[in-house]
This record gives sequence, structure tokens and C-alpha cells, in this order.
Amino acid sequence: MVGPAERRVTKCDNLKMELPWYRCVERRELPPQSGSTHRLYMYAAGLGIGQAAGSVPADLTIGNGEQFTSNQTTFSTSQASEGTVGTGLIPCVLTDYAVIGQYCDFCGVSDYALAVAIDPALENLEREMAYRLAGTISSLVRTQANAAGVIDASVYSGSKTTGTVLTIADPIKAVQELRQRSVAPFTENKFVGVITPLSVGDILVSTGYNSLVDIYKHTKEGLDKLLELPGGNGKDDDVQVLDFSGFKFYESPYCTETASYQSGAATAYRTTLFGHQAVIGISLGVKENSQIGDGEWSNMKLWLMKPEGPSVADPTHVVGGFTSYNVKMVDTLPPDLVMRLRYIDATSGLS
Repeated sequence: MVGPAERRVTKCDNLKMELPWYRCVERRELPPQSGSTHRLYMYAAGLGIGQAAGSVPADLTIGNGEQFTSNQTTFSTSQASEGTVGTGLIPCVLTDYAVIGQYCDFCGVSDYALAVAIDPALENLEREMAYRLAGTISSLVRTQANAAGVIDASVYSGSKTTGTVLTIADPIKAVQELRQRSVAPFTENKFVGVITPLSVGDILVSTGYNSLVDIYKHTKEGLDKLLELPGGNGKDDDVQVLDFSGFKFYESPYCTETASYQSGAATAYRTTLFGHQAVIGISLGVKENSQIGDGEWSNMKLWLMKPEGPSVADPTHVVGGFTSYNVKMVDTLPPDLVMRLRYIDATSGLS
């Protein structure tokens, strides 16, 4: 029997999505006192792209200031004339720029609320704010990845027709198409990506010829993989069962969804695969005020302050404490017409 001065408190974790998008980004820093703009430069492949001296390559402008040359690389197979100085080539430099943006928010708690709270309220709110920041960072990366299809239509060429689910063949094709375009792997000779649990399920339950089950069943190591739970414990984020054929995926429900896909009734879920420099993330300075690390919310460090007394802003000390974040960063695509990523829209047989 519980007396009037007693109470029972049951803790229940709220549900949080994995947000691994920042792990798929090429990370760079803009040094302090270097302005707010990070410029990207890239020589056009082939140095001069076969242009005669004096000619000016045509440019295609996309967005705010990004310029991508429209000329394709050609290689000369003509012999030089003996004793004759030929016509030189014009080095062509592709340029882009990204302007650092600032993202900040805070949450305050009164001294009274802290005194009567039945949990370490400020510390718990710090974790909620970290999750909010991780969602912001993931949204920025995801938006840039989606924008790549505006520049390069081949980015989404592997998308499926409505009613057709993702199979293991789809990311394999995407990897090889990127390699055909000389796109380098993201890391450790692998392309990395973000995929929804529903699409992982579609791949796992497929039992057709050359399905994942069909491939893995021939070896003991493969059968062991089929026994593992995709996604692990939620901390490593690796979808181990899809660490396969030159790619690996992070699992997250936070992927782009398209309702009424292709004018149908079903929703499509986007699987995104990144190569080297597919999306470039630039932060200001060596260290952000709030440490964003690899983008995983549970690894972020925010500000947490508990004022010890009154201040000019709070003369009666009614604010017991606050937690906040303040990051300065930007995500951008490389200055090229060939994008270094693929995404595949597909409906799912799961819900």
C-alpha cells in the first residue's frame, strides 16, 4: 500500500529515430576569420576539355551562383606537326560556393520546476535538444542529396515503378553505375547510404533467384548474416545484412517519402547511396559551440547551464537553468554536372 507521502515513478523511453545522414557527408572546416563563404574549385577532367585557345566554354548556371561547365571531356589522338607550335588548351575550372548558416535554439526551465521535478529535467531536456539538432543536420543533408537529381537526372534513374519493391539488385546496379562514372567510394572502398527499415525488410523477404537469401544460403558465413537483426543495437547503425557488394547502409526511418507515388495510392520510400564527396558538409572553425560529432544525436554535446544566482537578465533568479545549441555549418554539392550519388524511390510490401 502506498502512503500519501510516497509515490511510484516509472520511466519510459520516448521513441527516437536513428539519424545517420551526417555520417554520409564529406566533412570540412572553414577556419575562423576566413569570411562566411567556402569556395569549391575543381579542374574539368582532361584539362582543357578539347577547347581551342581563345574559345570560351559555355556555362550552365544553377541556383545561386553555382556554375557547371556544359562541355564534355575529349582526348586528342592527333599527332603534333614537327617543328610547329600548336594551339594550347584553356584550363577550365569549375566553381561553386557555400555560405555558412547558423542554427541555434534553447529551452529554459524555471527554478521552481527544477525543484519539484521528479527527474533530472535539465539533463533530460539536453538529450531532447540534441535529438532536435540531429534532426536539423539530417534534414539539411537529405535536402542537398535530393537536390542532386535536379542537376543530374541519372541520380534517380533507378527508381522503381509503383507496386515494385526494392531488391538487392537495385543498390548493386547503383554502385556499378557510379563506378562507371569514375565516382570514388565513400570510405574503405565502399559506398554508404541511408535506407528505411521497410526497404530492408523488402530485400530480406525476397526469396527469388539471386535474392539475398539465395546468395547467402550457400555459405555458413552467409547463413550467419541472415540470423542477425538488421540495425544492430541502434548505436552502430550498421545494417550488417546489407554490407554487401561494395556498399553498406545505415538504417533510419527518416528518409524522403512520396505519398501517392506515380499517381497511385502507395507511398514510396527513398534509398540514398553516397560516393566520395557526394555531399560536402562545412562547419565554421575547428570546434562548433555544440559538438555535432558524426551527427548521431546521442553523441552530441550541447550547452547546459544552471545559474548560481541573479543576473541583469534575471534579477530574481527565476530561471533555474537552460540547455541550448549553436552550430554554424552548411551542406553543398560538388561543382560538377556528374553527381556522386544515387537515390531509388520504391514502394514497400511492408507498412
